[in-house]
Amino acid sequence: MIYKGKEKIVKENVGFILSHFNDQNYNYPRAIKTLKTNGHSVYTYNENEIINHFLDADFIDCKINGYPIYDMESSKTIYPNFIFIDLDLSLCKICKYPERKLNYILKETLKKIEKEIKGFPTVLWTGDGYHIYQPIKLHDWVFNKEKKENTKSEYNFEKNVLNKDNKNNTKFINAFLRYSIKYLTNNQKDYDYNRFSTDSCFTIAPESINSKKGNKVNIIQKWNGYKANAITILKDFLALKRGT
Repeated sequence: MIYKGKEKIVKENVGFILSHFNDQNYNYPRAIKTLKTNGHSVYTYNENEIINHFLDADFIDCKINGYPIYDMESSKTIYPNFIFIDLDLSLCKICKYPERKLNYILKETLKKIEKEIKGFPTVLWTGDGYHIYQPIKLHDWVFNKEKKENTKSEYNFEKNVLNKDNKNNTKFINAFLRYSIKYLTNNQKDYDYNRFSTDSCFTIAPESINSKKGNKVNIIQKWNGYKANAITILKDFLALKRGT
């Protein structure tokens, strides 16, 4: 039996997570995971499907990918518009006070996000670490096809990312996302940046249950509703790419 109170909680928190993905080039299909999917992705095609899956799983281990599924056969293109940072307690496994150290890393990461890209992201406590969700925008610089003049960086970006015939469309985006995470977390030495990609960018729903720890996922802060301007990071990334 599904109680109305739980249905309301699920709807509110699914809507909150999806708000981070507004104005993406397209929204569905989008992968989700729940306790009932046993770690496997399930493709959904609208918000109601996500809600129903989460209710069916009793709101346990409920996750939503920050990026839609890329279909090479369609004309739809994925843009880099969401940065997901996972600060796990495993980063501090040799520390005397791991949670204190993790809190310091979180504080420094949030300071850098604010300083470098004027961001104010969502922060969740998952039970074994922090999730940081920061929507970003690059459209004003690289996606305005009406511009008469393009810089070399803009040309390179459009050539590598927006070329619909490029079967490695997401390869460039994944490299940019990993660079962004590394930059914003001040290059944590025990951080596995290569595990992040548009296929593995699974956010977790607030107020859902993390079965690994048996606790409820809590919101530490909610994003301010404004996409951070990550153009500076993109320019640095493209300059690094040209130098390699």
